[in-house]
Amino acid sequence: MRASLWVLGVVVAAAHAAEASTVVVLSDPAQAPALGSALQVTLAGRGVAIATLPAPDGGLRLDRAAAAQRAAISSNADAALWIDSAPDATEVCAVSADGRFFRHAPLPVGEGDTPRMFAAIATSLLDELMAPPDAPALDVDMHIHLDPHGGVVAGAPPPIGVAPSVAADTSVEPRLRANRTLIELGPMVSPLTVGGELGFMAPVTPAYRIGAFGILDVMPWNSNHIVGGGGAEIRHVGSGTHHFDVGPLGGIAGLLDAGSGGIVFAGARLSYVWEGASTSTSFSLVPVVFTDGKDAAPGIYASLRLGIPL
Repeated sequence: MRASLWVLGVVVAAAHAAEASTVVVLSDPAQAPALGSALQVTLAGRGVAIATLPAPDGGLRLDRAAAAQRAAISSNADAALWIDSAPDATEVCAVSADGRFFRHAPLPVGEGDTPRMFAAIATSLLDELMAPPDAPALDVDMHIHLDPHGGVVAGAPPPIGVAPSVAADTSVEPRLRANRTLIELGPMVSPLTVGGELGFMAPVTPAYRIGAFGILDVMPWNSNHIVGGGGAEIRHVGSGTHHFDVGPLGGIAGLLDAGSGGIVFAGARLSYVWEGASTSTSFSLVPVVFTDGKDAAPGIYASLRLGIPL
């Protein structure tokens, strides 16, 4: 047992040491992949991972900046970037997760490759945004020129901040809310029951969670018996705003209104997860095997759950 805890501690420490800075790009779904990819290429090898989320809402730029800041916080990111369109100008805007710094610069529209131009300007803003407060003024040398085919090519921009020394694989999308405990609740249905499921999942490493869950169902096709139960779960968490999760679970269930003894079940949860700005939604299929110690029978249920970070 002590050896297992020691190994788990080493895994947790190594996972935290490998974490890179994260920047969130907020844009319309149709435009986000191109902007995120262009910025990822520009920042390659700088220890910065890119995540994409929907564009910030708000009637005023101040409102949109506040929404972008909240998105950065919920994604454990250092900053958020978005294209802010106003009647008189279109600009690239950047805000730090702590709200202390806000930067913006004009984005020429219709004069070349917008994603590459966005990436070049965004990198310049991040240089200012992520530099330590007591760092000397940065001399940012940004080169943009038209290639022979009419596109825009961004020259190699300077390092973010003043002393970038961490290199990371920015092709790997971050695991959103990796250090947040989730409360998960929603309806569930099986061939014999209809009801609800409630649980919590706590992070162990950025890629793994452990937790417990409870179920309360009725059997409308069999005298409306009430089924209750609960169990424990281990989950491997995917990365990005859309990802698959998988992990084993087990517990005990029984008929609450009939006073029958509980039966043990074990299985696996297979989930597809949509990550939102502040919550997540997941659809799960859970194949299980029930046993009373003598006989065994297969079963399955599906659930649709809302994940609320604490």
